[in-house]
Amino acid sequence: YVLKRMVFVSPSCENLDPTDDELVEELEEGTLIRVTEVVLLEREQRVRARLLRPKGWITLRNTETGRCWAKRRGAPEPPDVVSEAAESEVEDDPEDPEADDRPRGHSDTEDVPPAPPSWMGMVVIPDVGSIFGEVEVCMKSSEVAGISTTPKFQACHQIGDYVVLQPSVVVSPDVQNFLPSDDVLVDELEQGQEIKVVEILELRDEKRVRAKIEEPCVGWITLMDPFGTRAAILKENWCSDPAVLQDDAPGLYVLKRMVFVSPSCENITPEEEEILEELEEGKMVRVEEIVQLPHQLRVRARLAHPAGWITLLNLETGRRWATKADETLPEQPGLYELLAPVTVSPSAALLMPNDEQVVEDLEKFSRVQVLEILKVEERIRGRVANPSGWITLRHAQSGQRFARFFA
Repeated sequence: YVLKRMVFVSPSCENLDPTDDELVEELEEGTLIRVTEVVLLEREQRVRARLLRPKGWITLRNTETGRCWAKRRGAPEPPDVVSEAAESEVEDDPEDPEADDRPRGHSDTEDVPPAPPSWMGMVVIPDVGSIFGEVEVCMKSSEVAGISTTPKFQACHQIGDYVVLQPSVVVSPDVQNFLPSDDVLVDELEQGQEIKVVEILELRDEKRVRAKIEEPCVGWITLMDPFGTRAAILKENWCSDPAVLQDDAPGLYVLKRMVFVSPSCENITPEEEEILEELEEGKMVRVEEIVQLPHQLRVRARLAHPAGWITLLNLETGRRWATKADETLPEQPGLYELLAPVTVSPSAALLMPNDEQVVEDLEKFSRVQVLEILKVEERIRGRVANPSGWITLRHAQSGQRFARFFA
């Protein structure tokens, strides 16, 4: 699954609102998660999911409002509002006198279970056993031979040309030999190498996806391991052309969504104790270095302040966490929206007025008309019309923005 918004991981299925002491972890929007069990809590009107890592539970969906916190990877974007079709799998037949007496979802064929709700993909069966959460694609490793996978599985793992993501991927002679010895090792693939995949199978017991390749050699590789790490990606989804990333260069960026600042480039999912800071949507940041991580499908950026790393771009999905900002903004008069609470002072030079000097305190999301702009020390100051006074729009050195140009 892919998170549509930030979620809290709680220690148990029934704990919908964990306290700070109970909280296992906070996961940011866009994070990939592996769901191992899904449970419907009818009384609480929630669909809950148990995660492989970190170990704990999150809410997938509010069944009353239709609000969704995650969507199955590769599936269409689920709506956040439940439609009439989603509230009832079977329309009542106005000509059927027994229609009002039958429970919704009832089928005249008793042996056939009712159709799944419109948010299918969150299977309400404890411990499905498949790393993809779909019963129909599950198969025991002993049943692999001669069995083709279902269309839905092949939609997620297509046959075709792939690009190797990992520094070293071993090719074995058979589907169940994950770590071949030197005497049976077929080949060792290098990062960036192109391969032709002709068959893909899921080994349920081992929780791996295996792929048979024909080029540059014939054999089997692990396409996805039990932790969801990919060894290769479809060539058509791979971004290797530097021209595609030409807009990403050191400079001033604006965050499109909340991000966690981690202490190192490789740490794309920091633990709670490792998070240096959480930066809100709309915040300006100064990027000093950009690094592409092919094996993790991310473009990472090192910040000047706070000192640390964030993700700029997901190379597989194209999802962005930050975009280049106009270095000249907000040095122009106009309507601004506050990104944080600010204090209005009587003069541009008075950066930190005392209680008696404060004109007014403005709340976050307030809108003010900026009439004039000056640079005072390391701050970009703006003279506002109402209330009459001066506020800080941006810190020039760190790039931290307190207001954004609105119109």
